[in-house]
Amino acid sequence: FFPSGPSISGNQAGAWENFFSEKTLLLERMKSTGQPVEDLPYFIESPEGERVLLSINAIPFFDGSGRFEGMVATFENVTERERSEELIRIQHDLILELCSVTGLEEGLRLCFEASLRVSGMDCGGIYLLDENSGALDLVFHRGLSAEFARRVSHYGADTAHTRLIMSGKPIYTRHLQLGGSREEEREQRILRAVAVIPVRHEGLVIGCLQVASHSLDEIPSFSRVALEAIAAQIGSAIARLKTEEALRRSERKAQRLAEEMTAMAEIGRIVSSSLKVEEVYERFAEEARRIIEFDRLAVDILRPEDGRVVNAYVWGVDVEGRRPGDSFPLANSLNAEIARTRKAVLVHPDGRQELERSYPSLLPTFEAGLRSMMSVPLILGDRVIGVLHFRSRKPKVYSHEDIRLAERISNQIAGAIAGARLFQEREKGVQALAESERRYRLLAENASDVIWTMDVNFRYTYISPSVQRLRGYTAEEAMGQRLEDILTAPSLAYARKVFSEELAREKSGRKDSFLARTLELEQKRKDGSTVWTEVKISIVRDERGRIVEIIGVTRDIHERKRAEREKASLEEQFRHSQKMEAIGRLAGGIAHDFNNLLTVINTSSQMALLELRDWDPLKEKFEAIQKAGD
Repeated sequence: FFPSGPSISGNQAGAWENFFSEKTLLLERMKSTGQPVEDLPYFIESPEGERVLLSINAIPFFDGSGRFEGMVATFENVTERERSEELIRIQHDLILELCSVTGLEEGLRLCFEASLRVSGMDCGGIYLLDENSGALDLVFHRGLSAEFARRVSHYGADTAHTRLIMSGKPIYTRHLQLGGSREEEREQRILRAVAVIPVRHEGLVIGCLQVASHSLDEIPSFSRVALEAIAAQIGSAIARLKTEEALRRSERKAQRLAEEMTAMAEIGRIVSSSLKVEEVYERFAEEARRIIEFDRLAVDILRPEDGRVVNAYVWGVDVEGRRPGDSFPLANSLNAEIARTRKAVLVHPDGRQELERSYPSLLPTFEAGLRSMMSVPLILGDRVIGVLHFRSRKPKVYSHEDIRLAERISNQIAGAIAGARLFQEREKGVQALAESERRYRLLAENASDVIWTMDVNFRYTYISPSVQRLRGYTAEEAMGQRLEDILTAPSLAYARKVFSEELAREKSGRKDSFLARTLELEQKRKDGSTVWTEVKISIVRDERGRIVEIIGVTRDIHERKRAEREKASLEEQFRHSQKMEAIGRLAGGIAHDFNNLLTVINTSSQMALLELRDWDPLKEKFEAIQKAGD
């Protein structure tokens, strides 16, 4: 029931122990109802001190008679999913709240409180740009002392702080590195991590969101994404609030702005209502038509890594080579210019020749009958991730006012793309993990070899079902066995000898000595017989180098052993036959030489008998020689 691995700290282990001691009602409920428990939330603390949310699912299991024996529980880290959903909820709520706010101060309060909620920071403020002087003024703050707020309330146009913010790039650093004095830091009880996120409107920096922490030394990556998303979202809202205050004397302009903001709020609601960017594209196009006229709308996603552009979405007039999914070169195109300048482009061509000279990549658009072309960058953080294109059949229909609206829409769409990418990456990670677990479990449960793990006390912590084919015991029966129950006496002595030698090397400091070993061991079967096995053993160590687990694979080599015995017998028979063949060859050679000698003797005795007379006394002796030779 307890997770293992280097990601679990001492505090977490205590959290798990508390869970199982404090949640005995869970066991009792499962025992009484026999029903599983799904998606039970539980919090633990990571080694870095972060709060981690787990989703617990538990399934009861029973013995053969139906009696409750315990439960199997799984724990899923859903922190990132909860963070993503919380960010979407906060963005959605913020959009709705900002739509009902008419005062600038109240709007700034809502924006800043949302920033603190999504980032986990504890103080900071919002600066707005004075359009006349170019200075930055602190117009809202929280968590700062009055004296500290007074000291940092104004930055002139020529100060390093203002120049950094006006560069339009997010800044993540420490307070002192940002230019703050040590007196300011002491006044604020040691401000540590600081995030400064420029807030844009109409493509221009109109201020910044500045949040800080007294406890964190670095802004977490998710907090950075969340802050940039909020900053991209609130720029239009802040600008609207400022504009409403400045333009209340003009009813006609105010009415126009209200209509725009209503449409933008709906687009924002659409963006925050779904993590599937395809659904966002379809619905936001309908809303965008209420404030910007177009006959074609397209979203291009830039892929600078391979120098290509992919058409992600199209509404309206069809253009050859610019359909959803089409890919085309980035170089020497309108998209490339926008990516380089980070600025919107208006094109009202008088004819084909003008386009051939300026933007030849727009010729297919012109040939499709579209005469007004407006393109705005999709900016996320400090990168242009794509381009939003508006096209109309009417000539010279777009103005700089339309660019302003289009840029506001593009800010929302960029946030939607970022959220969708974050969600897709998480989903891919979850699916990859599930697939990996499925494959490894399938491999372990269907492999002919027995896969197992043991703790340092040589107790099984896992054994694959194939142990039943090897030894006749089920996995559950084998889990409770000791080494004495598994190995024959000689193999047990051999295994203990090997482990004793390796542990002695371990104590001597040679911690890399036991990387892997292969042993041939005779194991006991349930029917009383034995089986020879080849056991490959590997050691798992923790971050301190200590042995924490033994992993092994056991293979049946009974047939191999039998084949080796048969091979040895055949080799012995072959060696015996070779010996007999050698003796035969030796005997044959001796007999051949002896026959040669007898031939000479017989021939000589025959010739002598022909010359001797019957009465000769030597005749009887030669006849005896002749008889012996025959």
